[in-house]
Amino acid sequence: MKQKVICLLCAMLLLLPLSVSAQDEITTTVLIYMCGSDLETESSLASQDLQEMIAAGIPENSHLTVLVETGGAKEWHMSAVSNQKNQRFQVTQEGLIPRVDYLGRKNMGASGTLTDFLQWSMMYAPAERTILIIWDHGGGPLEGSCIDEMHQNDTLTLPEMTHALKTGLFGKKLDAIVFDCCLMASAEVAQSLVPYADYMAASQESITSTGLDYTVWVKALLEDPGMDIQSLLRLKADSMIASFVKNWEEGLCFSVVDLSKMQALTEALDAFGRSAENILKSRKASRILTARQGLLSFGEFTPDAEPTDLVDIQMLCDAFSKLLPTETKALSQALNDAVCYNKTMLATRDRASGLSVFLPRHTIEMNPDYLEIYPKIAGMDDYASFAVELGKAMQKEGEEKSGGLLNGLGNLISNLIGKPEPSPSPTPLPEEESPYPGLWAELSEPVDEDADPYPRLWEELNGK
Repeated sequence: MKQKVICLLCAMLLLLPLSVSAQDEITTTVLIYMCGSDLETESSLASQDLQEMIAAGIPENSHLTVLVETGGAKEWHMSAVSNQKNQRFQVTQEGLIPRVDYLGRKNMGASGTLTDFLQWSMMYAPAERTILIIWDHGGGPLEGSCIDEMHQNDTLTLPEMTHALKTGLFGKKLDAIVFDCCLMASAEVAQSLVPYADYMAASQESITSTGLDYTVWVKALLEDPGMDIQSLLRLKADSMIASFVKNWEEGLCFSVVDLSKMQALTEALDAFGRSAENILKSRKASRILTARQGLLSFGEFTPDAEPTDLVDIQMLCDAFSKLLPTETKALSQALNDAVCYNKTMLATRDRASGLSVFLPRHTIEMNPDYLEIYPKIAGMDDYASFAVELGKAMQKEGEEKSGGLLNGLGNLISNLIGKPEPSPSPTPLPEEESPYPGLWAELSEPVDEDADPYPRLWEELNGK
């Protein structure tokens, strides 16, 4: 009789719901597309991040699987990684475990390489949640990311990236796409990823050389398998900022975007673009040009930096608020809805709202083709039309200034020598003053740790 009662109790226990800890054992696969480029060749930054992942202590048979494809660098600083071929590894506490070692040397700036990595990963380690991390340089929506040193510095453009996602995910949707790259937190990038992921995490600005702190967030996910995606992405943002505060390198910001809210934001940008283009074509065009000239662009803090013309959307709203009060108010609201988390370092706290957008000024001098490329990648027809017209107006204004200066010099020479002379070479115009003259000085000041905006996070990350 006693034996029957014990059996009955065991049967009843089997029918009970799983414990909380067992229910939280959600499987997660993290895919890291790691194009080493000169970051690895010259500074071993990719190897350092791989060591951070190993240090997190991932058991081989865990609810968390981390898969990495390496390539794109002339030299690797880990013995397991070759510069002669692409490789795929699983990251564990024992190190890098080779999973595919027969790929040959593949171009990480090509769509097909990312497609193949995604297809293999989705079959090799299917999970309840999948996150993709793109690792390398980033140049924003017009330049893309993943500069492959072994293939003439070919770059993975935004159209190539979205094509790879479309063909590589078998119709599934990623939980998040994270850019451990500079300048990728733009409306154009976010809009292009809407069909392929729920969230995007990226930086509007140039990021620190250390990038994401992989040990911190991998450990957190190991300890809390049920951590929701937003919380995980927020931890990535916080740990990157904390790493910046310790190292004090470039200006830094990192944001998390809810891609389900991007349609409203792109509609608001289109509405803004329609109204702004109407003003640009009227007698008030100078007001548009003046408003644009007062906007700071990301990635341009240092004198030798190439222009990006990526402006913060909230700064855009502020600059155009008097000209377009209704449109900028709606745009600001849509921005706040889409950016669900935004962290910046102390000096740039009020200068980054989480998403940027391309607004031509200086880049058209470097690459006039941008005015043809941009409408094809923007994902916002009316805003793109405005941006192109603004770019043309900027070109025209520059030509008129240059022509006026040349004519003046020609007249002066003619008056001095009394006969026509060949036109002299253009004299460079004086550089415009920065609209934020104190910004660079502010960024160069030493960090006051007493004023650290994240004191508790600082202590946690340092084991205090």
